[in-house]
Amino acid sequence: MKTKLDEERGFLGMEEANKRYRLTVYQLDDIRDSIKALDYKLALDDIFNNLRSKLKYDDKLTEQEYAFVEKLRSEFFDILQNYNINLDE
Repeated sequence: MKTKLDEERGFLGMEEANKRYRLTVYQLDDIRDSIKALDYKLALDDIFNNLRSKLKYDDKLTEQEYAFVEKLRSEFFDILQNYNINLDE
């Protein structure tokens, strides 16, 4: 079964067809950066959800612990704002 690349190799010549389908180092770096950015966003979402869950559902928190988590959450959002990061995007 011939693939599109096989057909183009016959039509364009093998070297030209291979050039069209070869990813450059820069393209691979862009792909890796995009994947890493998604990993960072997912990690930030996990932190946000963990802090939210602690404040909303953890009945065992003392007043001091609750205040600490609230302060931590506030500082977390301040840091995100300083870098213009919106977790809803």
